[in-house]
Parts: sequence; structure tokens; C-alpha cells
Amino acid sequence: MQNKLIDKYVYNVIKRLPVKDRVEVEKELRANIEDMLCDDYSKENIEKVILELGDPRKLAVSYMPSRKPFIASEYLYDYLNVLKIVLMIVGIVVPIIAIMNNIFSMGEKDLLELYKATASDAVGSTVTSLYAAFTWVTLVFYFIGKVNKNEVFKLEQLTDVPAKKKGNRISIAETVVEMVFSLIFTTIIIVQPNILMFIRVSSDKISNVPLFIADNLVKFIPFIIALYLLELALSIVKLVVGRWTNIVAAINAFVKVISNATTVFILVFGNIFNPAIITSLEELIGRSIDIKWGQFSQVVVLIFVIITVVDVISAFAKANKRIIEE
Repeated sequence: MQNKLIDKYVYNVIKRLPVKDRVEVEKELRANIEDMLCDDYSKENIEKVILELGDPRKLAVSYMPSRKPFIASEYLYDYLNVLKIVLMIVGIVVPIIAIMNNIFSMGEKDLLELYKATASDAVGSTVTSLYAAFTWVTLVFYFIGKVNKNEVFKLEQLTDVPAKKKGNRISIAETVVEMVFSLIFTTIIIVQPNILMFIRVSSDKISNVPLFIADNLVKFIPFIIALYLLELALSIVKLVVGRWTNIVAAINAFVKVISNATTVFILVFGNIFNPAIITSLEELIGRSIDIKWGQFSQVVVLIFVIITVVDVISAFAKANKRIIEE
């Protein structure tokens, strides 16, 4: 029996079960629903049957081995998914912040001393933050299980069945990583642009030269914030929809064109690069570097045009992959 509402309900039940049990439970559940429906059933009959079966979370629990976990069984699937995402974000962000903090405050530290301090801070901060994140997520879902124990199930709570073809699915992990690095980079540019620097090692000492001229960069901060918000909105759309469609691809194209065009303008016409970088490079390689700004601008524009075109074409190709295959 095939019906979109039935498919959604069955999916919301079996996705919470071990993979090895899903096929058997799906057959059994579809058979039960069919037995509960009359021969000439309508949409209203299906809705009534599904409401009688109740919350898919609780129904899924009935197919699980009997146990009393700390987290309510009906929320275990959601708990594990949220926990994975939170731990992944914390595991990426915290060590990066710790490393950047040490680099920014390094001054003329001994290289070995800097390495030890950075490694110690990164590991210590990450372990502590992961433990805190695990504790808070666990406590939140514990109380959710207690508070929502008598929650009334509604059909609107059912999530859609994802596309069967994997070609146009949007990776949650990749999207979250993009959001994290976008936030980190934007924060650095706005708060501490001097963290982005040329590092030079000499006689077991390290020194740094900022990549950007902070006074020139600051006037572009409103544009940088606007670009970050655009990218954030795109990431949210990708997470909500969960797969590439022509609409998502079109939104992606709009954001990428605006974002990359603005970035090119800032890089080429913003006078944001620190000339001392060239001096440091000349001292490093032992000869002068003659950079023609016109050629540099052309190269920057060409690179971003290629990146934009590849990104846009790739998005539309993924959006139409399932249609082509079918």
C-alpha cells in the first residue's frame, strides 16, 4: 500500500530503529495499517488510523528491546543526532579558537614553548568543552522526555521521507562545518584581523606580520557581516530542505554570485593588504618581488569567476541528478 501520509508515518517510525530491523518492521507496520483501513478508504480514514497508532516515537519504542535508559527511548534517536552535531561543532571550533588565541598572543616566544602551550590549551579546552556539551545536551533531552511525556501527537509533526537517491542529498556534516568556519573567519576579520598573518621563523624565534591593514579593512565590515548573513541563510535553507532542488540551487547561485563579486571588489579595490608582507617574503627568499597590481587583479577575478561557475553548475547538476537517473 503506497500513500504519502502512510509513507511519512512509517518512515518516522523505522528511522528510529536499528537498520537490521527496519525492513521487517516496515512490512509489519504497513500490514497493520492496511488491516485497520476499510476497503474504500479516504484520506480522512488514513489520518484517523495514524492518529490511533499514535506518536511514531512511542510506537518505535514498542519494537525495541525493553530497557530503562536515562534518556526516554522515544527521544533517543533525536538525542543522538543532536549530540553528534553539537560534539562535532565543539570539537572543531574550540581547538581552532585555542590555537588562534595562542598564535595571536605569541609575541617572540620560543617555537617549542609555543607548540607546547598551544597543544596543551587545545587539548585541555577541547576535552573540557566536549564533556560540558555532552552533559548539557543529555540533561536537556532528559528533561524533554519528562516534560513531553504526555504530549499529544499531531500529523504536522511528521517529517518528510527523504529522497531515495543519494546524489542530491545535502550533507548535514558538510553544511555544519561550512557554518562553523564561516562564523570563525567572519569573527576573526571583524574582531582580530591581525590573527591572519605571515609567520616567520628565524633562530628558533618566530615573528608575525599582519596580512591586512586593519584601518582599511574596518570600512568593509558592514559588507562582510552582510555576506556572512547571506551565507548563514543559505546554510539554514540547505539544512531545512535537506537535498538539492532547483530552488535551492538558484538561491545558492544568487548568494555565491553576490558573495564572490563583493569579495573580489574588496580584495582588488579595498587596499587592504599589508605591504610589509612583500618585504617579509623578499627577506625570506633573498630577492626582490615585482608584483604588477593589474595582473594580480586579473588573476583574482579569474579565480573567483571559476570558483563561482563551478559551484553554481555543481549545485544545479546535483539538483537534477535524481530526475536524470529516473
